[in-house]
Amino acid sequence: HFFWMHLRVQFLGLLAMFGVSMAPKERVRRGSILFALAMLAALALVPLIGHETNGAKRWLDLGVRFQPSEFLKPAYAVALGWILSLRARDPNLPVIPLASALMARNQPENAAYMLRQALDVDPEYVSAWIGLGNALQGMRKYDDALTSFEHARTLQPDNPLTCYDVGVLYFTIGKPSLAERSFRQALALRHDYADAWNALGRIYRVESRDHEAIDAFKLGFANRTLGL
Repeated sequence: HFFWMHLRVQFLGLLAMFGVSMAPKERVRRGSILFALAMLAALALVPLIGHETNGAKRWLDLGVRFQPSEFLKPAYAVALGWILSLRARDPNLPVIPLASALMARNQPENAAYMLRQALDVDPEYVSAWIGLGNALQGMRKYDDALTSFEHARTLQPDNPLTCYDVGVLYFTIGKPSLAERSFRQALALRHDYADAWNALGRIYRVESRDHEAIDAFKLGFANRTLGL
C-alpha cells in the first residue's frame, strides 16, 4: 500500500517539476509569490486548526493532509531570489536586516541562501560576506564561514567587525589564542569597540587570567555606557 502511495506521489512530483521548469519565468515568479503567501497563511492556521501527530502540531487536514512549511520552501526560494535580484537596480535593498531576521528565527540556511543571492548580484558587498560568514557559522560550517570573513577582510581590511566575527568563530571552535589575536586586531582598528573588550574578558576568564579579565570587562562596560 505505502509503496504504491509513494509511487503516485513521486509521479505527481515529477509532473510538477517538469511543468514548472518549462513554464515562462515571469509566470513562475508570480505563481511562487502567490503560493508563498498562501502557504504563509496556511502556516498561521496550523496552531489553530492543525493536526497533531506524536505531540507536534505541524500538519493541516483540509480533506488532504499536508505540511505547509514543506510546500513553502520552494516557493520561498524563488520569491526570495526575485526580491534579491532587485538589488541590481536598488542597492539600498535591506538584505542584511532581512537575513538577520532569519538568523534570529534560527534559519541560517535561508539566511545563507539570501546572502549568496545578493553576492551573485554584487560580489563586493562586504556586509553580505560578513552576514554569510555568520550564517555559515550558525550551520557549523566553520571553514566556509572563515572563507567568507576573509573575503570581507580582503575587500575592507580596516573593518573591525570582520576581525571581531573571526574572533567569535575561533572562540566557538575552541581556539582561544587565535580568537584573542582577532579581537586584538579589531581593537587596533577601533579601540572603543565594547564587544571586542567583553569578548577578550571572556577569554581571559576561561584562561583564569582574572586581572586581565576584569580590566577588559571594565573597558567594555565603560565604552558600552558611552554608547560606543
